[in-house]
Amino acid sequence: MMNGKLNAGEVNITLSGESFTLRPTMRAHNVLSRPPYSGLAKVRQMLMDENIDGFVAVIAAGINPSMSAKDTEKLRERIWDNGVNWDLARPLMKYIAILNNGGRDLPPEIDAIFDDDMTTVNEVPSHQQHGRIEDYSEGNG
Repeated sequence: MMNGKLNAGEVNITLSGESFTLRPTMRAHNVLSRPPYSGLAKVRQMLMDENIDGFVAVIAAGINPSMSAKDTEKLRERIWDNGVNWDLARPLMKYIAILNNGGRDLPPEIDAIFDDDMTTVNEVPSHQQHGRIEDYSEGNG
C-alpha cells in the first residue's frame, strides 16, 4: 500500500490497483466529526477494529465528502476487494492525524511513524507536538 506525499497534507492510497488522493479539508473533518461518526477518535477506533464502515467513511470524506449513496456502495465493494486490513488502515490513520493538524503535513517525527510497520496505535507518541497533534494512544482526537 503506497501512501505518498502529494500536496500539503494529501495522502495517496491504492485500492485494488487504482490510486486515490485523500484531501484534508475542513469539510472532511466536519463529516467525520458529526453523527454517525461523532469524532475522529471514534473513526480511528473503527480503523483499529478493522470495521469497514470506518474505512468507507474516511476514504469517502477524503475523496468526496458529498459522495452519493451509489458511489459509497461502490467504494465499499472496492475496499472489500482490496482487503480491510492494516496496510490500508495505516495511511487512513495518517490522514486522520493530518485532519487533526488542520490539514497540514505532519512534523517529520510524527510522519515517520506512519511509514514504519506500526502494529498498534500505542506506538504513536502520546504527547502533543507542534501545538496541534492530539493524543493518539488514548483515542482522544
